Amino acid sequence: MRRALELLKESQLHEIEHQPNAKESTTFHMLKFSYESLESDTLRQCFLSCSMWPEDYAILKEELIQCWIGLGLVKVDKIVRSSYNYGYNLIDKLQATCLLEDLTNYDTWDESVKMHDVLRDMALWIARDYGEKNNKWIVKTDLGQAEDISNEVERMSVVRLPYKRLPFPYGTLPPLTKLTTLIIQGYDQVERRVLVNIHALQALTFLDLQYNDLKEFPMEICKLVKLEYLNLNCNEIGSLPEELKYLINLKFLHLGHNLGHNLIQTISKGAFSTLNALKVLDLRISEKIDTLPSLLAELKSLNNLIALRIAVDGDSQFQLLGKSTNTPILSLGVCHLKEHALFLMANFLGSLIKFEIWDSRVEEILIHTSGQTAHLDLEELRFSTMKDLKTIVWKGVSPKEVFPKLRSLEFHQCNKIENVSWIVHLPRLQELLIDECFNMTNVICSREDKHGENSVAEIQEEGGGASIPTFPCLQIMRWIDLPQLDAICDPGVTFPSLRYLGIHDCDKLKKLPFQPHTIPSKLEKIEYWPRSLWEGLEWEEDSLRSSLEKVCKFFDDIGFFDIEPAIPTML
Repeated sequence: MRRALELLKESQLHEIEHQPNAKESTTFHMLKFSYESLESDTLRQCFLSCSMWPEDYAILKEELIQCWIGLGLVKVDKIVRSSYNYGYNLIDKLQATCLLEDLTNYDTWDESVKMHDVLRDMALWIARDYGEKNNKWIVKTDLGQAEDISNEVERMSVVRLPYKRLPFPYGTLPPLTKLTTLIIQGYDQVERRVLVNIHALQALTFLDLQYNDLKEFPMEICKLVKLEYLNLNCNEIGSLPEELKYLINLKFLHLGHNLGHNLIQTISKGAFSTLNALKVLDLRISEKIDTLPSLLAELKSLNNLIALRIAVDGDSQFQLLGKSTNTPILSLGVCHLKEHALFLMANFLGSLIKFEIWDSRVEEILIHTSGQTAHLDLEELRFSTMKDLKTIVWKGVSPKEVFPKLRSLEFHQCNKIENVSWIVHLPRLQELLIDECFNMTNVICSREDKHGENSVAEIQEEGGGASIPTFPCLQIMRWIDLPQLDAICDPGVTFPSLRYLGIHDCDKLKKLPFQPHTIPSKLEKIEYWPRSLWEGLEWEEDSLRSSLEKVCKFFDDIGFFDIEPAIPTML
């Protein structure tokens, strides 16, 4: 079995694929044995489901777990985060047995996996009852596949074809009475006629229509009364019809990530009033919407709703949401805030896992408590296009008390912020991205600055002047387009777990935050651009430069990459 997996890892496919009767070969059966040796039927079904994506496709881990939740392979209880943690654990187990390959991209922070082509073929063979029912699962990858779509099909996936029409007969969906799972992704525009007959798929429980540039909510979907999972992320849907209420068995509804940060403008009253089975709702709404009070009232009446991912637009919506303390908000996005100062009471943030503020005129963010516990479960925090933001102030509470679990932090286009010294207190921070913060001079100041930011010196003083380890969990750092950055931190700041460092267009930076004895032992890669700035760096010892150059790649050599941050996965 180990040799078969090694052949896959080394891409020596001809030793497997070109064997006579490959499906009967010893090698193939060794791979099959590795599948059958998985510890549970749930893990085996999760593995098989990965074959619904095309060959060599990078499957985002979060989307994969959402899929498993929708298929009922990962159960959702009162704590949704536990379900996601369980899903990540399943992915780790599949990677540990070489059945999935990690493709996490440092450049975009996308955590993804890939299934090897031969393993994918084997998974489809198993899913099709070991080749006895080849029409049971159909995975379309190009128009060159002319197989007929049988009425026996139970799962169908059509993902990211290179054409703008679908490979269905006459461009419409045939009446497939046994089809329970349908995935259509990656089109600039799904032709209207493709979905005209979707109401005929009365057995459908799982429908994924992400990334299709849909302009309107497909009304035909509202007739799929057995539907339990509906994913319409990354489209351009501007309104939700009242007829949505007919999906009485719907448990998971994803309407976030509208392309270009477009927000839903209209939600008909009553659209959610009868969705009593709904457990998870993902939604981005515009400040122009005038039905937020009635929407929140409807959501409050849904007894099974345990996780709301929502983005709101403007101060009034944000304040209204703050008063709806019983609404179970898991992820929150806020945009177009205009108040001079934003007061965030730690207990208001409640059980949030992800929080994003973008495109707002706020100059100061004050974080304080109301006498209640300040401990939060927040894991991801993003400030984007906050061009007036100068500082984040902590009143009566410390960052490590409020954010003990924060693992991902991003500052994008926060032009007036000069440093973020308070991050040194975060015990579990794993990822840090700072880009296009044009006024930032230091990441971490050695002393408290004029805005009252906490400093590394403060930590050292607490320890009697001794050097205290900092950033014990930080693995990924990216600094992009910081023209005023002339220093990162004091030599006393260390990054013991750092694996990746990306630096782009930091013209004034002359020193990297390492000494020969503090080079992270786990450091795998430094990506630097342009090379001329690397040549202009100052080194206390030649040994430091020679050690770091062993893991350094220059964009001049490896090609320029898209420096825009990925669309946030929070909503």
